[in-house]
Amino acid sequence: MNQRLELNFIKTDGASARISLPNPDLDKEPAEVKEAMDNIIASDVFAPGGAALAVAESARIVTTQITNLDFEG
Repeated sequence: MNQRLELNFIKTDGASARISLPNPDLDKEPAEVKEAMDNIIASDVFAPGGAALAVAESARIVTTQITNLDFEG
């Protein structure tokens, strides 16, 4: 199974933005994730589409299970 942490933000133009990180540390508390998101906003490093990140909207861990289908020759 693959897991990723999705950090969802609202930008200064009101649109949504998402940062997706593979293999998250599952031991982190929600408050720690929120603090990290607030630090990302404060760093002002990301401006997707020219609009800065403004609000930490939500975060979630997404688990994907992949099952390959084998075809015979």
